[in-house]
Amino acid sequence: MTTDAFVSPSRTNLPYSFTDISGNLAADYRLSKVARLGGGYDYERKERTHQEVNHTKEGTFWGKLSVRARENIDFAFRVAHAERSTSAYNPVAETEPPQNPLMRKFNMADRNRDTGSIHAGFIPHERVSIGLGVELSTDDYSNSVLGLTEAREAAYNVDASVILTDATSLHVYASRQQIQSEQAGSQTFSTPDWFAKNDDTFDSAGIGVKHQLIKDKLDVGADYVLARSTGKISVETGAPGAAFPDLKTDLDSVKLYADYRLKDSLTLHTAYWYEHYNSKDWMLDGVYPDTIPNVIAFGEQSPHYDVHVVMMSVRYQF
Repeated sequence: MTTDAFVSPSRTNLPYSFTDISGNLAADYRLSKVARLGGGYDYERKERTHQEVNHTKEGTFWGKLSVRARENIDFAFRVAHAERSTSAYNPVAETEPPQNPLMRKFNMADRNRDTGSIHAGFIPHERVSIGLGVELSTDDYSNSVLGLTEAREAAYNVDASVILTDATSLHVYASRQQIQSEQAGSQTFSTPDWFAKNDDTFDSAGIGVKHQLIKDKLDVGADYVLARSTGKISVETGAPGAAFPDLKTDLDSVKLYADYRLKDSLTLHTAYWYEHYNSKDWMLDGVYPDTIPNVIAFGEQSPHYDVHVVMMSVRYQF
């Protein structure tokens, strides 16, 4: 179970507020008319049964600074440091074949994580708003001999909303996420003798338009989403070998919808949704039941589909 820190607004004239909820501690302080400083500590403990680790506990210190540079420009900065510790790691005895005792599963391993982010909001015109965001993080699994040893992540996003007319609005967005990770493994049920690097990139973009066809009665709209991902894997075993082919996925989605208000509390929603998905996975493609000697495979292939969906629903507001 996880909980979110909540900072309630001050009920006095003091420029700060303070709340402690379920092990989460947060404080907020007004530095000036244009700047606020916040900070806190989050604590999380997870109990497990029939797993290698009985419990994990993680503490996160974080701070944030919000600044209104001008009436139409806002900035928000956030930094955090998290440390996760675990109980003794004991491989499950019933697992066959047995697990190397040096192996650590990444979600049940000691980890230090540092995160920093910045978000900027800009309103160049009363009908236009723009948002920009960047987030960076690093993970260190220094106590893991085998398994995931470190990871770095970077995420970038931009979005914009435009009121074209009193009846029509437009929104667009684009984002990129890059994850680079390193892991160690053993072919001899001993200490590390091979190492791998993973480089994953996820790109997505979307555009949508909404139009009030009949004022206070009928709204129509359309959304288009594009998503692409690429995964690169390189392995070092001490012997020369060809690199693995890239892993790829493509997704295109189009949605057309209409909302008709039968009355103030009752709305009829209809939509048509088309989605196309394609993927390339060298671990599956071209591997048939008898492709690998001494192995009977299932012949599973990379997912590929086209879906057409027609939806209709009624929403009632009490």
